[in-house]
Amino acid sequence: MRTFLAAFILPLLFWGCSSVEQATEQESEDEEPAEVDSAVPGWYDPLEISASDSMYVHGFALATDVDSSEAVALAENTALNNLRYEIDHIAERARAMLAEDENLSAYSEASFIIDLRNLVRDLPLTDADMDFVTDRSDNNSYHVYAKASLPKNTLWNIFSGRLNDSDFLNAMESSFE
Repeated sequence: MRTFLAAFILPLLFWGCSSVEQATEQESEDEEPAEVDSAVPGWYDPLEISASDSMYVHGFALATDVDSSEAVALAENTALNNLRYEIDHIAERARAMLAEDENLSAYSEASFIIDLRNLVRDLPLTDADMDFVTDRSDNNSYHVYAKASLPKNTLWNIFSGRLNDSDFLNAMESSFE
């Protein structure tokens, strides 16, 4: 009786645990994925709002609006603000380097830090080069990618015209390298 019961229950158990879906062939590993045509420029990374390289300081932005001119204006404004953020980062790095020297304690004082922040806030960024890439989506909105770039020698000239501090200017210029 046990044999009869085992012979009857085991096939039902296997049948109950098997998949009812048909097996599908897996895609061959040799097939390349289809390329997606994207309007996202190569210089845009959604995780990076600003950067600097050996020659330039950059600010990046993406803006979306149903009005293309509004999207461009918003992207430009955001890219310039992100450029200003990167300039502030460079200036702070130079200030911190000078503040570490015990003989140059003036760079640790609140008055210098406030003056430096105000100088960066008020910098004219009219010499920044703007690069825009516009894409119109399926829902009739415009995606505008913007990059604001300022040559480092132009940035140094702007700072040297507004700040009469050779130690800071030298530290800032050395941080460009």
